[in-house]
Amino acid sequence: ELDVIRQEAIEYEEDPQDSASDLLDRALWGDDPMGRPVIGTVGNIEGFTRDDLVRHVRSHHVAEKTVVVAAGNFDVEAWLALAGQLFAAMPTSAGASSAPHPVAPVPSPAAHVGDALAQRFTQVSQVFLNVAYPLTPEPPDGMPGRRWRLAASLAAHVFGEGMSSPLVDTVRERLGLAYTTHAMMDGGDVWANFMVHAVTTPDKLDALVAATGDLLRAHAAAPVDPVHLERAKNQLTVARVRTGERTYATMEQAVEELFASGGVTPMDEAIAMIDAIGAEEVRSVFERMLANPPALAITGKGATAKTARRLAAMLTG
Repeated sequence: ELDVIRQEAIEYEEDPQDSASDLLDRALWGDDPMGRPVIGTVGNIEGFTRDDLVRHVRSHHVAEKTVVVAAGNFDVEAWLALAGQLFAAMPTSAGASSAPHPVAPVPSPAAHVGDALAQRFTQVSQVFLNVAYPLTPEPPDGMPGRRWRLAASLAAHVFGEGMSSPLVDTVRERLGLAYTTHAMMDGGDVWANFMVHAVTTPDKLDALVAATGDLLRAHAAAPVDPVHLERAKNQLTVARVRTGERTYATMEQAVEELFASGGVTPMDEAIAMIDAIGAEEVRSVFERMLANPPALAITGKGATAKTARRLAAMLTG
């Protein structure tokens, strides 16, 4: 098994697109564990012992950090009773609450670093660009977690989801600056980021970043176009409905919501919340995130740290 994992890690390190994602994590969070590659490093993998694995399982595979979830056509009450029987004896970690349903302590979010990093790959002709900004509610803790996360996701859809979005229409269709590009909201229990991804060639990199920066600042400065807001709401609503029609996707979303906001939003409530989010609420997402330095990562042909820093400076305007 060690040989298999080692080869997977090596393959991951040799892929410029995978490396761009890892590099962005480091640009976002620096030396914090959040900035480390999830797959691990070859050096660490080779050094792990059985005792290390046992210690990890005893620390993390515990009752207060476990969610048991199911979706489909079944007897819910019978399933809940069975799950309770099967997992009742699951151990808790040292110092955990002795309550019948212990809850894991809420972790502290990693501080945003906002670095600019690069890694050169000589065997490719393209450049992989990732840019990210931290997302937070306004004021902090002043808006329900589920709503501000939906507003942030809506902002990403407005900006760069689909062929008619401003990002794709401008940098790909009209200016021809990227082979592919999109925006998304990525989040976890105590963190969320607005991300822009693009694949281009070295000669178009500066123009691509300049155009992206102009679009971001324009979205922070002026009300969101009603047409784009309606498109984004429709996209996000359809995505929620489609997720609800697939069992695995339903389970995955439920677990993510549970960890991020402490509960699962019913479908009708989520759709109503999406519909209620206004243009100013979406605009303010851009304004708040642009108050932070961008995290930027480039990998591929000709990627250098100097270039990454110059591109990040272009985004700050």
